[in-house]
Amino acid sequence: MVRAKVFRALGLVVGLVMIVGVLAGCGPSGPTPVPPTPTPTLKGKVDIGGYSLYIQCAGEGSPTVVMDHGLGSIWRPVAIVDAVKPQTRICFYDRAGLGSSDPSPKKPRTSGDMMKDLHALLTNAHIAGPYVLVGHSIAGFNVRVYAKLYPEEVVGMVMIDPAYPDWIERWLAVLPPESADDPTELKDFRAGLKAGYLDPSMAPENIDTEASTAETRACGSLGDIPLVVLSAARDGFGGLPGDLEQRLQQEWNTMHKELSQLSSNGTFVLAEKSGHSIHQDEPQLVIDAILKVVAEARK
Repeated sequence: MVRAKVFRALGLVVGLVMIVGVLAGCGPSGPTPVPPTPTPTLKGKVDIGGYSLYIQCAGEGSPTVVMDHGLGSIWRPVAIVDAVKPQTRICFYDRAGLGSSDPSPKKPRTSGDMMKDLHALLTNAHIAGPYVLVGHSIAGFNVRVYAKLYPEEVVGMVMIDPAYPDWIERWLAVLPPESADDPTELKDFRAGLKAGYLDPSMAPENIDTEASTAETRACGSLGDIPLVVLSAARDGFGGLPGDLEQRLQQEWNTMHKELSQLSSNGTFVLAEKSGHSIHQDEPQLVIDAILKVVAEARK
């Protein structure tokens, strides 16, 4: 950001000198000097306005792939980066308070706050768009919110086993009527769903997931941008009785099929060998999805 300010100031000074010279009848001849384009930050911390976030990029080309991670975790997707970087630029970063990034002074935080951070990071790091956004888990909320805030910057999207705004209500509807004879596993699972969202002060990253859910619900359609939604087939539910786990899993995958319909150019992919972290269990699926979206976005 400091370098960008220097270049803007330099351009202003040059322009003022030219105007004064012309008015005095002794202005220099030839074209006005153009400040050089700032060099993108490919690895390191970038100030976004009082605190800094870590970003790492590899490869060249457009669109730029930007990866956002799940709740309380950080990305170090080496295999995915190595596979994508020959085709286009790909970046991952640490959200505020995680990994190598500074904490944010604002608490609690929502998807909107996180995506304004990301926008400032990409701007100040001089990582040019347009972008293909890749979001895992809670970042399924984030990438939709980014597309709502900055629609002209987003040309494609990949969601990796993403969060769904109404997942609590949908799973409660799958459960059988409550009974005093319910096994302990079912009672605990039901109680967890009924408890709803964590208090932000107790949640990872101090994220207000309830407010983030409301922001995501308001996002609406993604139009016709290329979209791939990857859905895990083996999330696991802690030993619930009978076929209940299977029915909850089917409902989860159904929610992801619905997310794939947010774009008229959406695709649903079932990750049959994966739990929630598809990027670790079946990274090739993520690589294929990213390259598919990049190729379609270029058309």
